[in-house]
Amino acid sequence: FGSVSLEPEVFRETQTHFRDLRLIHEQDGIAVEVPYLLVPREVKGPVRAQRIPATVEQFDQQEDGSLVVVIKLEKEARAAAEVRVESELRDFEKNVRIEGSIDGESWEELVGGALIFDYARFIDFRRTTVKLPENMYRWFRVRIEGATDRQLSLTSTLRRQVSESSGVTVERSQTETKRPFRIEGLGFFTLTEEKGDEEKSLRTYPVELTESRENEERKQSEILLKTDGAPLIDLVLETGETNFRREVELQVPVEGEKDAWRTIRKSEIFRYEIDDFKEEQLLVAVSESADGLRSRQLRLLVHRGDNRPVKISGVRGEGRIHDLFFMSPAGGALKLFYGAADESVEKPAYDVAAIRIGMRRKIASLPFETGEVLENPDYLEAKMPVQWSEQRWILWIVVALIVAGLTWILMSSARLVEKANVE
Repeated sequence: FGSVSLEPEVFRETQTHFRDLRLIHEQDGIAVEVPYLLVPREVKGPVRAQRIPATVEQFDQQEDGSLVVVIKLEKEARAAAEVRVESELRDFEKNVRIEGSIDGESWEELVGGALIFDYARFIDFRRTTVKLPENMYRWFRVRIEGATDRQLSLTSTLRRQVSESSGVTVERSQTETKRPFRIEGLGFFTLTEEKGDEEKSLRTYPVELTESRENEERKQSEILLKTDGAPLIDLVLETGETNFRREVELQVPVEGEKDAWRTIRKSEIFRYEIDDFKEEQLLVAVSESADGLRSRQLRLLVHRGDNRPVKISGVRGEGRIHDLFFMSPAGGALKLFYGAADESVEKPAYDVAAIRIGMRRKIASLPFETGEVLENPDYLEAKMPVQWSEQRWILWIVVALIVAGLTWILMSSARLVEKANVE
Protein backbone atom coordinates (compact mmCIF):
# COMPACT_ATOMS: atom_id res chain seq x y z
CA PHE A 1 0.00 0.00 0.00
CA GLY A 2 1.88 3.06 -1.26
CA SER A 3 1.25 6.76 -1.76
CA VAL A 4 2.85 9.73 -3.48
CA SER A 5 1.98 13.43 -3.33
CA LEU A 6 1.49 15.23 -6.63
CA GLU A 7 3.86 18.13 -7.28
CA PRO A 8 2.78 21.43 -8.90
CA GLU A 9 4.42 20.31 -12.19
CA VAL A 10 1.84 17.53 -12.50
CA PHE A 11 -1.09 19.94 -12.23
CA ARG A 12 0.55 22.20 -14.79
CA GLU A 13 0.61 19.47 -17.46
CA THR A 14 -2.32 17.17 -16.74
CA GLN A 15 -5.68 17.48 -18.43
CA THR A 16 -9.00 18.23 -16.75
CA HIS A 17 -10.05 15.60 -14.20
CA PHE A 18 -6.62 13.94 -14.58
CA ARG A 19 -7.76 11.97 -17.64
CA ASP A 20 -4.19 11.44 -18.82
CA LEU A 21 -2.62 10.46 -15.48
CA ARG A 22 -1.17 6.93 -15.52
CA LEU A 23 0.96 5.01 -13.02
CA ILE A 24 3.08 2.32 -14.72
CA HIS A 25 5.00 -0.55 -13.11
CA GLU A 26 7.97 -1.80 -15.13
CA GLN A 27 9.78 -5.06 -14.38
CA ASP A 28 11.77 -7.43 -16.61
CA GLY A 29 10.85 -5.42 -19.69
CA ILE A 30 7.12 -5.68 -19.00
CA ALA A 31 5.04 -2.54 -18.32
CA VAL A 32 1.74 -2.86 -16.46
CA GLU A 33 -0.75 -0.10 -15.59
CA VAL A 34 -1.24 0.25 -11.81
CA PRO A 35 -4.72 1.25 -10.49
CA TYR A 36 -4.67 4.29 -8.23
CA LEU A 37 -6.98 6.48 -6.15
CA LEU A 38 -6.37 10.25 -6.07
CA VAL A 39 -7.54 11.92 -2.84
CA PRO A 40 -7.16 15.50 -1.49
CA ARG A 41 -5.42 15.27 1.87
CA GLU A 42 -7.64 15.66 4.93
CA VAL A 43 -7.39 19.11 6.46
CA LYS A 44 -5.78 19.10 9.87
CA GLY A 45 -6.74 22.66 10.68
CA PRO A 46 -6.94 24.49 13.98
CA VAL A 47 -9.31 23.55 16.76
CA ARG A 48 -11.82 26.39 16.73
CA ALA A 49 -12.64 28.38 19.85
CA GLN A 50 -15.29 26.69 22.00
CA ARG A 51 -17.97 28.50 23.98
CA ILE A 52 -17.50 28.15 27.75
CA PRO A 53 -20.59 27.37 29.87
CA ALA A 54 -21.21 30.30 32.22
CA THR A 55 -23.90 31.85 34.43
CA VAL A 56 -24.82 35.49 35.01
CA GLU A 57 -24.36 36.31 38.69
CA GLN A 58 -25.17 40.02 38.52
CA PHE A 59 -26.61 42.48 35.99
CA ASP A 60 -26.90 46.23 36.66
CA GLN A 61 -27.68 49.24 34.50
CA GLN A 62 -26.09 52.45 35.75
CA GLU A 63 -27.64 55.92 35.67
CA ASP A 64 -25.22 56.97 32.93
CA GLY A 65 -26.49 54.15 30.72
CA SER A 66 -23.53 51.84 31.21
CA LEU A 67 -23.99 48.14 31.96
CA VAL A 68 -22.17 46.02 34.54
CA VAL A 69 -22.36 42.23 34.23
CA VAL A 70 -20.73 39.67 36.52
CA ILE A 71 -20.16 36.24 34.97
CA LYS A 72 -19.05 32.99 36.58
CA LEU A 73 -17.54 30.22 34.45
CA GLU A 74 -18.10 26.57 35.19
CA LYS A 75 -15.49 25.11 37.53
CA GLU A 76 -13.99 22.63 35.05
CA ALA A 77 -14.13 24.98 32.05
CA ARG A 78 -10.98 25.83 30.14
CA ALA A 79 -9.42 29.29 30.39
CA ALA A 80 -11.26 32.15 28.69
CA ALA A 81 -9.44 33.84 25.80
CA GLU A 82 -12.06 36.25 24.45
CA VAL A 83 -15.43 37.82 25.25
CA ARG A 84 -18.10 38.44 22.62
CA VAL A 85 -20.77 41.04 23.29
CA GLU A 86 -23.99 39.65 21.82
CA SER A 87 -26.36 42.41 20.77
CA GLU A 88 -28.81 42.99 17.93
CA LEU A 89 -28.33 46.76 18.25
CA ARG A 90 -26.84 48.60 15.27
CA ASP A 91 -24.81 51.82 14.90
CA PHE A 92 -23.00 52.15 18.20
CA GLU A 93 -19.57 52.76 19.73
CA LYS A 94 -18.95 51.45 23.25
CA ASN A 95 -16.03 51.13 25.63
CA VAL A 96 -15.55 47.79 27.41
CA ARG A 97 -13.61 47.24 30.65
CA ILE A 98 -13.05 43.76 32.01
CA GLU A 99 -11.86 42.58 35.42
CA GLY A 100 -11.07 39.05 36.58
CA SER A 101 -11.32 37.29 39.94
CA ILE A 102 -10.61 33.88 41.41
CA ASP A 103 -13.19 34.06 44.22
CA GLY A 104 -15.59 36.81 43.10
CA GLU A 105 -14.35 39.11 45.87
CA SER A 106 -11.00 40.61 44.86
CA TRP A 107 -10.70 41.88 41.28
CA GLU A 108 -7.82 42.54 38.89
CA GLU A 109 -8.09 44.61 35.73
CA LEU A 110 -7.60 42.58 32.53
CA VAL A 111 -8.75 45.03 29.85
CA GLY A 112 -8.58 48.74 30.60
CA GLY A 113 -10.60 49.93 27.63
CA ALA A 114 -11.49 48.11 24.42
CA LEU A 115 -13.68 49.58 21.69
CA ILE A 116 -16.62 47.67 20.23
CA PHE A 117 -18.67 49.19 17.39
CA ASP A 118 -21.15 48.69 14.59
CA TYR A 119 -21.33 50.92 11.49
CA ALA A 120 -24.28 49.24 9.76
CA ARG A 121 -25.76 52.65 8.97
CA PHE A 122 -23.42 53.05 6.02
CA ILE A 123 -21.43 49.80 5.64
CA ASP A 124 -21.33 46.24 6.92
CA PHE A 125 -18.53 46.69 9.45
CA ARG A 126 -18.79 45.46 13.03
CA ARG A 127 -16.52 44.37 15.89
CA THR A 128 -17.92 43.07 19.18
CA THR A 129 -15.13 40.73 20.36
CA VAL A 130 -12.62 41.63 23.07
CA LYS A 131 -9.41 39.61 23.46
CA LEU A 132 -8.33 38.66 26.98
CA PRO A 133 -4.75 38.30 28.21
CA GLU A 134 -3.71 34.87 29.45
CA ASN A 135 -5.50 34.13 32.71
CA MET A 136 -7.02 31.42 34.92
CA TYR A 137 -9.92 33.41 36.37
CA ARG A 138 -13.36 31.87 36.96
CA TRP A 139 -15.14 35.20 37.64
CA PHE A 140 -15.35 38.18 35.28
CA ARG A 141 -16.85 41.63 35.70
CA VAL A 142 -17.63 43.34 32.40
CA ARG A 143 -18.47 47.05 32.24
CA ILE A 144 -19.92 48.46 28.98
CA GLU A 145 -19.99 52.24 28.88
CA GLY A 146 -19.93 55.14 26.47
CA ALA A 147 -16.85 55.49 24.31
CA THR A 148 -14.12 57.84 25.56
CA ASP A 149 -13.18 61.06 23.77
CA ARG A 150 -10.02 59.41 22.50
CA GLN A 151 -11.97 56.43 21.16
CA LEU A 152 -14.55 58.71 19.54
CA SER A 153 -11.71 60.51 17.78
CA LEU A 154 -10.30 57.19 16.65
CA THR A 155 -13.63 55.91 15.36
CA SER A 156 -14.32 59.20 13.60
CA THR A 157 -11.10 58.64 11.67
CA LEU A 158 -12.06 55.02 11.07
CA ARG A 159 -15.53 56.02 9.90
CA ARG A 160 -14.02 58.49 7.46
CA GLN A 161 -11.57 55.91 6.11
CA VAL A 162 -14.29 53.30 5.69
CA SER A 163 -16.74 55.71 4.07
CA GLU A 164 -14.12 57.01 1.65
CA SER A 165 -13.30 53.48 0.52
CA SER A 166 -16.98 52.64 0.03
CA GLY A 167 -17.91 55.92 -1.66
CA VAL A 168 -20.34 56.89 1.14
CA THR A 169 -20.46 60.26 2.89
CA VAL A 170 -20.90 59.92 6.66
CA GLU A 171 -21.95 62.63 9.07
CA ARG A 172 -21.25 62.31 12.77
CA SER A 173 -24.39 61.84 14.92
CA GLN A 174 -24.66 61.95 18.71
CA THR A 175 -28.18 60.51 18.92
CA GLU A 176 -26.81 57.04 19.56
CA THR A 177 -25.34 58.14 22.92
CA LYS A 178 -28.86 58.78 24.27
CA ARG A 179 -30.13 55.33 23.35
CA PRO A 180 -30.01 52.53 25.94
CA PHE A 181 -27.55 49.80 24.99
CA ARG A 182 -29.21 46.40 25.09
CA ILE A 183 -27.29 43.11 25.02
CA GLU A 184 -28.62 39.57 24.64
CA GLY A 185 -25.65 38.03 26.39
CA LEU A 186 -21.89 37.79 26.90
CA GLY A 187 -20.14 34.81 25.37
CA PHE A 188 -16.82 33.58 26.77
CA PHE A 189 -14.69 31.46 24.44
CA THR A 190 -11.51 29.38 24.65
CA LEU A 191 -8.41 30.04 22.61
CA THR A 192 -8.24 28.77 19.01
CA GLU A 193 -5.57 26.07 19.11
CA GLU A 194 -3.51 24.53 16.35
CA LYS A 195 -4.05 20.81 15.91
CA GLY A 196 -0.93 18.66 15.73
CA ASP A 197 0.77 19.50 12.44
CA GLU A 198 2.75 16.29 12.03
CA GLU A 199 1.55 16.31 8.44
CA LYS A 200 0.32 19.40 6.69
CA SER A 201 -2.77 19.34 4.54
CA LEU A 202 -2.39 22.58 2.60
CA ARG A 203 0.27 23.66 0.15
CA THR A 204 1.20 27.00 -1.38
CA TYR A 205 0.92 26.79 -5.16
CA PRO A 206 2.62 29.24 -7.54
CA VAL A 207 0.37 32.00 -8.85
CA GLU A 208 1.84 34.56 -11.24
CA LEU A 209 0.42 38.06 -11.59
CA THR A 210 0.78 38.49 -15.36
CA GLU A 211 -1.08 41.76 -15.94
CA SER A 212 -2.68 44.56 -13.92
CA ARG A 213 -4.48 47.48 -15.49
CA GLU A 214 -7.03 50.14 -14.57
CA ASN A 215 -10.39 50.23 -16.33
CA GLU A 216 -11.32 53.88 -15.92
CA GLU A 217 -14.72 53.46 -17.54
CA ARG A 218 -15.82 50.77 -15.09
CA LYS A 219 -13.73 52.18 -12.21
CA GLN A 220 -12.07 48.88 -11.43
CA SER A 221 -8.67 47.22 -11.40
CA GLU A 222 -8.35 44.15 -13.64
CA ILE A 223 -5.71 41.63 -12.55
CA LEU A 224 -4.82 38.56 -14.62
CA LEU A 225 -3.41 35.55 -12.78
CA LYS A 226 -1.62 32.51 -14.20
CA THR A 227 -2.32 29.50 -11.99
CA ASP A 228 -0.99 26.56 -14.07
CA GLY A 229 -3.98 24.37 -13.20
CA ALA A 230 -3.20 24.25 -9.46
CA PRO A 231 -6.10 22.98 -7.27
CA LEU A 232 -6.77 26.29 -5.52
CA ILE A 233 -9.04 26.82 -2.52
CA ASP A 234 -7.97 30.36 -1.59
CA LEU A 235 -6.04 33.32 -2.94
CA VAL A 236 -4.13 35.49 -0.48
CA LEU A 237 -3.50 39.01 -1.76
CA GLU A 238 -0.37 40.97 -0.89
CA THR A 239 -0.34 44.77 -0.68
CA GLY A 240 1.54 47.43 1.24
CA GLU A 241 -1.46 49.76 1.40
CA THR A 242 -3.67 50.39 4.42
CA ASN A 243 -7.08 51.85 5.31
CA PHE A 244 -9.15 50.60 2.42
CA ARG A 245 -12.16 48.39 1.77
CA ARG A 246 -12.98 47.10 -1.72
CA GLU A 247 -15.44 44.73 -3.35
CA VAL A 248 -13.77 42.07 -5.52
CA GLU A 249 -14.92 39.57 -8.14
CA LEU A 250 -13.09 36.39 -9.10
CA GLN A 251 -13.59 35.17 -12.66
CA VAL A 252 -12.69 32.17 -14.82
CA PRO A 253 -12.45 32.05 -18.65
CA VAL A 254 -15.57 31.03 -20.56
CA GLU A 255 -14.69 27.87 -22.47
CA GLY A 256 -14.77 28.30 -26.21
CA GLU A 257 -15.14 32.10 -26.12
CA LYS A 258 -12.17 34.42 -26.57
CA ASP A 259 -11.68 37.15 -23.94
CA ALA A 260 -14.91 36.13 -22.16
CA TRP A 261 -15.05 35.72 -18.37
CA ARG A 262 -17.52 34.27 -15.88
CA THR A 263 -17.77 35.42 -12.24
CA ILE A 264 -17.59 32.60 -9.68
CA ARG A 265 -17.01 34.54 -6.44
CA LYS A 266 -17.82 37.95 -4.94
CA SER A 267 -16.35 39.13 -1.66
CA GLU A 268 -14.63 42.02 0.11
CA ILE A 269 -11.06 42.74 1.05
CA PHE A 270 -9.96 45.35 3.59
CA ARG A 271 -7.15 46.50 5.82
CA TYR A 272 -7.33 49.12 8.58
CA GLU A 273 -4.46 50.39 10.71
CA ILE A 274 -5.47 53.43 12.74
CA ASP A 275 -3.75 54.06 16.05
CA ASP A 276 -4.00 50.74 17.95
CA PHE A 277 -6.85 49.46 15.80
CA LYS A 278 -5.67 46.87 13.26
CA GLU A 279 -7.82 44.53 11.23
CA GLU A 280 -7.56 42.99 7.76
CA GLN A 281 -9.10 40.47 5.38
CA LEU A 282 -7.05 39.85 2.24
CA LEU A 283 -8.17 36.30 1.48
CA VAL A 284 -10.39 35.57 -1.52
CA ALA A 285 -12.11 32.17 -1.51
CA VAL A 286 -11.73 30.28 -4.79
CA SER A 287 -13.55 26.99 -4.13
CA GLU A 288 -15.33 25.22 -1.29
CA SER A 289 -14.55 21.82 -2.78
CA ALA A 290 -11.72 19.74 -1.32
CA ASP A 291 -10.53 19.15 -4.89
CA GLY A 292 -10.08 22.90 -5.35
CA LEU A 293 -10.57 24.75 -8.62
CA ARG A 294 -8.25 23.94 -11.51
CA SER A 295 -8.07 26.71 -14.08
CA ARG A 296 -5.09 27.81 -16.15
CA GLN A 297 -6.01 31.45 -15.66
CA LEU A 298 -8.06 33.62 -13.31
CA ARG A 299 -9.09 37.26 -13.38
CA LEU A 300 -9.58 39.38 -10.28
CA LEU A 301 -11.67 42.55 -10.47
CA VAL A 302 -11.17 45.10 -7.68
CA HIS A 303 -13.98 47.68 -7.71
CA ARG A 304 -12.80 51.08 -6.46
CA GLY A 305 -15.61 53.47 -7.34
CA ASP A 306 -14.28 57.03 -7.11
CA ASN A 307 -11.44 56.04 -4.77
CA ARG A 308 -7.78 55.50 -5.45
CA PRO A 309 -6.70 52.11 -6.83
CA VAL A 310 -5.30 49.59 -4.36
CA LYS A 311 -2.06 48.21 -5.76
CA ILE A 312 -1.87 44.42 -5.41
CA SER A 313 1.83 43.56 -5.33
CA GLY A 314 1.50 39.79 -5.30
CA VAL A 315 -0.85 36.84 -4.95
CA ARG A 316 -0.34 33.54 -3.15
CA GLY A 317 -2.42 30.45 -3.95
CA GLU A 318 -3.39 27.84 -1.38
CA GLY A 319 -4.89 24.40 -1.95
CA ARG A 320 -4.91 20.91 -0.56
CA ILE A 321 -2.14 18.42 -1.16
CA HIS A 322 -3.35 15.61 -3.45
CA ASP A 323 -2.16 12.10 -2.57
CA LEU A 324 -2.15 9.24 -5.07
CA PHE A 325 -2.72 5.85 -3.35
CA PHE A 326 -1.95 2.47 -4.95
CA MET A 327 -1.11 -1.13 -4.13
CA SER A 328 2.67 -1.10 -4.04
CA PRO A 329 4.41 -3.78 -6.15
CA ALA A 330 7.20 -5.85 -4.59
CA GLY A 331 9.90 -4.86 -7.07
CA GLY A 332 10.63 -3.10 -10.33
CA ALA A 333 10.22 0.58 -11.12
CA LEU A 334 7.20 2.89 -10.89
CA LYS A 335 6.73 5.69 -13.40
CA LEU A 336 4.09 8.41 -13.43
CA PHE A 337 3.01 9.47 -16.92
CA TYR A 338 1.00 12.63 -17.67
CA GLY A 339 0.70 15.48 -20.16
CA ALA A 340 -0.97 13.81 -23.16
CA ALA A 341 -1.81 16.21 -25.97
CA ASP A 342 -4.68 14.08 -27.25
CA GLU A 343 -7.85 15.54 -25.72
CA SER A 344 -9.77 12.32 -26.54
CA VAL A 345 -7.92 10.42 -23.78
CA GLU A 346 -10.48 8.99 -21.37
CA LYS A 347 -10.15 8.90 -17.60
CA PRO A 348 -9.35 5.35 -16.42
CA ALA A 349 -11.93 3.37 -14.43
CA TYR A 350 -10.03 1.28 -11.90
CA ASP A 351 -11.14 -1.24 -9.29
CA VAL A 352 -9.90 0.52 -6.14
CA ALA A 353 -11.95 -1.36 -3.52
CA ALA A 354 -8.81 -2.73 -1.82
CA ILE A 355 -7.30 0.75 -1.61
CA ARG A 356 -10.47 2.19 -0.06
CA ILE A 357 -10.59 -0.60 2.52
CA GLY A 358 -6.98 0.09 3.47
CA MET A 359 -7.70 3.79 3.87
CA ARG A 360 -10.86 3.17 5.94
CA ARG A 361 -8.90 0.91 8.27
CA LYS A 362 -6.22 3.62 8.50
CA ILE A 363 -3.47 1.29 7.30
CA ALA A 364 -0.28 3.33 7.07
CA SER A 365 0.87 3.77 3.48
CA LEU A 366 4.48 3.58 2.35
CA PRO A 367 5.33 7.11 1.16
CA PHE A 368 7.06 7.43 -2.23
CA GLU A 369 8.80 10.55 -3.49
CA THR A 370 8.77 11.78 -7.07
CA GLY A 371 12.07 12.23 -8.81
CA GLU A 372 13.15 14.67 -11.50
CA VAL A 373 10.65 15.31 -14.26
CA LEU A 374 11.94 13.67 -17.48
CA GLU A 375 10.83 13.82 -21.08
CA ASN A 376 9.34 10.60 -22.42
CA PRO A 377 11.50 9.55 -25.44
CA ASP A 378 8.75 7.23 -26.70
CA TYR A 379 6.10 9.94 -26.64
CA LEU A 380 4.45 10.65 -29.98
CA GLU A 381 2.25 13.70 -30.22
CA ALA A 382 -1.28 12.64 -31.09
CA LYS A 383 -2.34 13.64 -34.58
CA MET A 384 -5.65 13.14 -36.30
CA PRO A 385 -5.28 10.73 -39.27
CA VAL A 386 -5.56 12.52 -42.58
CA GLN A 387 -8.62 11.41 -44.54
CA TRP A 388 -7.84 10.35 -48.10
CA SER A 389 -10.71 12.56 -49.27
CA GLU A 390 -8.80 15.59 -47.97
CA GLN A 391 -5.95 14.96 -50.43
CA ARG A 392 -7.00 16.64 -53.69
CA TRP A 393 -4.55 14.78 -55.96
CA ILE A 394 -5.84 11.43 -54.77
CA LEU A 395 -9.40 12.62 -55.31
CA TRP A 396 -8.69 13.70 -58.89
CA ILE A 397 -7.05 10.34 -59.71
CA VAL A 398 -10.06 8.48 -58.34
CA VAL A 399 -12.45 10.67 -60.36
CA ALA A 400 -10.36 10.11 -63.52
CA LEU A 401 -10.41 6.33 -63.00
CA ILE A 402 -14.17 6.38 -62.49
CA VAL A 403 -14.69 8.45 -65.66
CA ALA A 404 -12.39 6.13 -67.67
CA GLY A 405 -14.25 3.10 -66.38
CA LEU A 406 -17.64 4.56 -67.30
CA THR A 407 -16.34 5.50 -70.77
CA TRP A 408 -15.08 1.95 -71.35
CA ILE A 409 -18.43 0.48 -70.25
CA LEU A 410 -20.35 2.80 -72.60
CA MET A 411 -18.08 2.04 -75.54
CA SER A 412 -18.34 -1.70 -74.92
CA SER A 413 -22.11 -1.46 -74.76
CA ALA A 414 -22.22 0.51 -78.03
CA ARG A 415 -20.15 -2.17 -79.85
CA LEU A 416 -22.42 -4.93 -78.63
CA VAL A 417 -25.51 -3.04 -79.80
CA GLU A 418 -23.92 -2.36 -83.21
CA LYS A 419 -22.95 -6.05 -83.63
CA ALA A 420 -26.45 -7.17 -82.78
CA ASN A 421 -27.97 -4.83 -85.43
CA VAL A 422 -25.62 -6.15 -88.13
CA GLU A 423 -26.56 -9.76 -87.47
